[in-house]
Order: sequence, then C-alpha cells, then structure tokens
Amino acid sequence: QTQLEIIRQRRAASVTAARAAYYLALLRLEQGDEDATERLCRETIARAPRADEAVDARLLLADLLAQRTSTRDAMGWLSASYQSASIPWRHRARLAKRLADFSREEGAYVEAIRWYHEAMNLLPSVKGEATYRIASCFEDGGDHELAMLWYHTITQPPWNIRGLLALAKLLERQDRLKEAEALYEQLANAPIPEAGIVRERLAALRGEV
Repeated sequence: QTQLEIIRQRRAASVTAARAAYYLALLRLEQGDEDATERLCRETIARAPRADEAVDARLLLADLLAQRTSTRDAMGWLSASYQSASIPWRHRARLAKRLADFSREEGAYVEAIRWYHEAMNLLPSVKGEATYRIASCFEDGGDHELAMLWYHTITQPPWNIRGLLALAKLLERQDRLKEAEALYEQLANAPIPEAGIVRERLAALRGEV
C-alpha cells in the first residue's frame, strides 16, 4: 500500500482522505486505469467539495469525458457543475476558464468569449491569459481589427508580451509591414526571454537573412 492509500483508508471520513483520493487518481491515470481515476475523483468531489483538489478532480473528469465521448459532453457536465451551490467562486473561475477553452477548441468563439469574460470577472489573476484568448478568438473568427485591439490591451505578464508578438504577426500577415517592424523593434530591445526570437523575425522582415 502507498502512503496515500493508507491515509485514505485510515482517515476515511476526513477531508485529508478526500484529498489523498485525488492524488491517487493521478497515479491511477498514469497507470492507465481510467475507471479507478474516475471513481477516486468522484470520491474527492463528494467528500471535500470545497477543497482545491475537488476542482482539480472536476477538471480531470471533464478531460476524461472529452476523450471518451465528446468535448460537448464534457462541456455539458462542467456547466452543470458550475451551477452547483457547493462550488466556491474561485472554483467557478477555473471551471469557466476550462469551458472557455473547450468552446474555443470547438470553434464556438462567441461562447468562448463569454466564458473568458466570466472567468476573469471571478478571478482577476487570470485576466492576462483570458484577454489573450479572447483576442485569439476574434482572430480565429476573422475579426482581425478587434483581435488587434484586444491583443494591445493586455497588461499582465507574460501575456502582454505574447499579445504584442501575436499583434506583430497579425500585422505582418496583413502586409502592414512598417507597423509590424516597429513593434518587433520595440520588443527586440526589451529585457524579455523572447528578444532573441524577435530579433531573428525582425532581421527576416528586413531581408537581412
């Protein structure tokens, strides 16, 4: 028996045991036992619904459901979970974020944007990524002007840099080369890990390579 199994059995009615069940679920998933993974995740949710491991378990179950049946089924299950009265607001934010990601993967950009707004309203710490994803939804949906506007509004690192890089690439694809070059030059001189890649892109744009 692993230490996690001992904790789960000896303290069966405790929150600690419920948390241990989630980490056991991860081990079972690594071993390829999806049925045990699902059972242990549901145990965590039932016994400690407000623990952080409970929302991790919900997200893991959603991923399993998406693989076994469809993304839409996973979204339906997560939406029902989102409405549960036992879900803390911080958990709702993470569920909303995953619902947004699923919607974006399905090409349901309007739905995705709604969920991203919901996520960042509930949890401002995800605003940078949520704003970036909203911009990408507009870009993938063909509204490039709105995409550029949203990329430009991102302030949280590292998503602000990713947003400016995406904006520069979008300008380049639209043959707005002078604007793209100016943005690449701004980023190339910034103290960021991506500066080397940006300088290479800038040199290519100028025909120096």
